[in-house]
Amino acid sequence: MPLHRARIAKAALELMAEEGLDALTMRALAARVDVQGATLYHHFANKQQLCDRMAETLLAEAWTSPQPGESWRDWVRDRALALRGVMQRYRDGARLLAGFRPGDSFEPETLERLVEPMVSAGFAREKAVNVLLAIGRYTLGWTLDEQEAAVRNGEDRLSRCAISFELGLDAMIDGFAASLGKQPEDAVLWRRLISARLWRLMRLLRASAELRYGREIGLPELDRRLMMAVGEAPITSTGLITLTGHDKAQISRAVRRLTEAGVLRRMGVRDPLTLTKAGQARAAEFARLAEQRNGELVEGIAEEAIADFLATIAKLTESATALLAIEKALAAGPSAAGDEEGPLGFDIAPAAVDAALRGLVTPALITLFVYVQRSAALAYKRLIGLTNFDWLILSHITQRAPLPLALLNAIVGRDRSQSGRTVKRLEEAGLVERSRETGRRETLLTVTPRGKAAHDVLAEEALRRNAVLTEGVGTPAIDRLLAVLDRLTANAEAQLDRERARETGE
Repeated sequence: MPLHRARIAKAALELMAEEGLDALTMRALAARVDVQGATLYHHFANKQQLCDRMAETLLAEAWTSPQPGESWRDWVRDRALALRGVMQRYRDGARLLAGFRPGDSFEPETLERLVEPMVSAGFAREKAVNVLLAIGRYTLGWTLDEQEAAVRNGEDRLSRCAISFELGLDAMIDGFAASLGKQPEDAVLWRRLISARLWRLMRLLRASAELRYGREIGLPELDRRLMMAVGEAPITSTGLITLTGHDKAQISRAVRRLTEAGVLRRMGVRDPLTLTKAGQARAAEFARLAEQRNGELVEGIAEEAIADFLATIAKLTESATALLAIEKALAAGPSAAGDEEGPLGFDIAPAAVDAALRGLVTPALITLFVYVQRSAALAYKRLIGLTNFDWLILSHITQRAPLPLALLNAIVGRDRSQSGRTVKRLEEAGLVERSRETGRRETLLTVTPRGKAAHDVLAEEALRRNAVLTEGVGTPAIDRLLAVLDRLTANAEAQLDRERARETGE
């Protein structure tokens, strides 16, 4: 049987169940799976990475998706009981989860997908996530105390504690249920922000695209987009800027890379770009993969719903283009954007660029998202002096405080150094602060009063921009758009899961 991460984690859980977490060493585990110790380090750099994967395995077993028609109360209660049961089945199971450090494989979108029944019942999405985190920590703390007491006292208190645990659990659920209808208006309105929904979906699409295209083609996302744009007809660099929404510097660097690679050519600096023969072959590969990925993304969605969705996206893109023009004028030119974050970037060029790709969903979403993001960057800098990424970090800390730093890294999907630099900058500006609970290594982030004031200013601006973006579209069309976005997001999650499985061979 081939050795892979899932098999190693399963063997490690079995070893822990038999001998305890302290007895779990890389040497003992290597002997159990009959390999040399060094072999394990090809899969896990250290014991902490191994323990994190073991914890993810337990969590995946406990936090299953809601069943159709299942009430949020029943689902939350059953998941808490399942989580406690999973920890009880393994010696030191609670200690293992208490030491869990979410890394790159931890996907907050999974947690957010699980809360859909709570959102449908009236919870704001952010509050629903926090409810699950609160109940999860209650369950973890309770089980940790049970297992440690059993070791100290040499007795099994699990059955005697079950009634007390469920009493506390029901009280928490009743309290959260009673809070429905008492949520701030902004928390409810935030759920309707087009930009927030787009960001969530785009992040998933980018992650899966990087795995698929990186495995089969190997070019950066912007380079792929430009090649597809040029593939329709010769186009200038200025035309690429207009079509993609990227700034001049980004387009210039990408064009230089592709020209040096021998896939793009032009007679002069101001002349249109065309594909070389090699570039045409690569573009055909992109088109094939894009069509395959589009089929996966729209699975289960009616053709007429997709057509209606794309028509609405086109209207929103017109408004987003106008918003960017206004912000550029207010900033006295695009150079005022300064340190604005670059767009996330994705698979291919806008759908209108290539007739063969018309009807694809991702290109249309990319264009809308890039224009929304660039105008937002100018607006936020004009109002508060923050970049898009600063605002992203500040909003997550405000909505989820106290927020573990490790969880923040996973939520925003950037490397730890970038998140760390941004948190430090926000600290120096007096907007956020760090703390540690007694006896814990975990760094917690909270927002200061000044940070909350800055957040409220930008939240109000985000709501205003959302109103401008959707003006004239109509509530029924927006409701249909959001419904399709949610379905696309679920499909994108499944798409990313498949790509990750291919990468790991699991």
